[in-house]
Amino acid sequence: MMTEGQKLSVFSKMHSFVSRFFKTRKLQQIMEYTMVFLGTSPYEAPALYNLMSHMDFNQGVFYPKGGFYEVIKALVLVAEKNGAVIRTDSAVEEIMTENGKATGVRVAGGEVLEADIVISNADMWFTETQLLDSRSRTYTESYWSRRVMAPSAFIMYLGMKRKIPGLIHHNLFFSRDWRKNFDDIYKDPKLPDEPSLYVCAPSVTDPSVAPEGKENLFVLVPIASGLTISEEEEEAYAENILELIENEMGLEGFRESIEHKRVYTVKDFASDYNSYRGSALGLAHNLWQTAIFRPKNQSKKLKNLFYVGAGTNPGIGTQICLISAELVYKRVHGITTAEPLEKV
Repeated sequence: MMTEGQKLSVFSKMHSFVSRFFKTRKLQQIMEYTMVFLGTSPYEAPALYNLMSHMDFNQGVFYPKGGFYEVIKALVLVAEKNGAVIRTDSAVEEIMTENGKATGVRVAGGEVLEADIVISNADMWFTETQLLDSRSRTYTESYWSRRVMAPSAFIMYLGMKRKIPGLIHHNLFFSRDWRKNFDDIYKDPKLPDEPSLYVCAPSVTDPSVAPEGKENLFVLVPIASGLTISEEEEEAYAENILELIENEMGLEGFRESIEHKRVYTVKDFASDYNSYRGSALGLAHNLWQTAIFRPKNQSKKLKNLFYVGAGTNPGIGTQICLISAELVYKRVHGITTAEPLEKV
């Protein structure tokens, strides 16, 4: 394993690594764009994340019929099958502690739910700084202020009154000035003048997610976390993005075909998910926030408090977050082997 691990180019950067194999700019962009969804730039990301391209091109991308929420519904069924009671609309306001242990949680309205073990899948910054008293925190505010956050996103949910010829399920548009686009996100935070963007048209694959003869679109533009965007700026930027899609992607009459539009961006991630600086993803995957350098899955102060999700090990992404849950499962049950979990 150590011999094979040396081939992952841990200490070289993704762009340098990709450039060794691909000389055409478009091919380089295709191989590097997944770094956005790991929350970092290909000019900063460790080359070991070329594993993402292996997953995309060799293992394939899968779509759950009915939309991604079907995955959440499936997880709920698995949890309830195994005895879990799911409570919604019960915002946690405090993790209760006593004598170096978490004793439960207090939810909105004052109700206290006692617990032998507390597992938080909330944003880790929020858990540590807002739900715990200062003595029970593994990480201080100054720790978080030094972290590099993954991008936020400028998202548009679009309902189209007709089918849009020319779109497939996954559509990518790359900025002509590739490096500046990433600098606008990471080095000089602002709404990118010439952004890259992703347009998802799930109704091309799955007609059930849109009314007959219509289209359901999801437009995502990676932007810097922490931005403050006024309503006027939001509306103007949305119009710029729609114009870019229509003109640069060759979709004539695109804007006039929109019958519903909802914009979702930095402030929404912060308010809906308690996300630090409105990041859409969590902690970026640069070298010093990867593997052993990422926050651990278990509190250093409260031995029965555990963390899952994008802010802890192993990191960002649906599958990766599920692995964080598996790691916590093994810690809770004292499992130290690499044996797979029992099927449920």
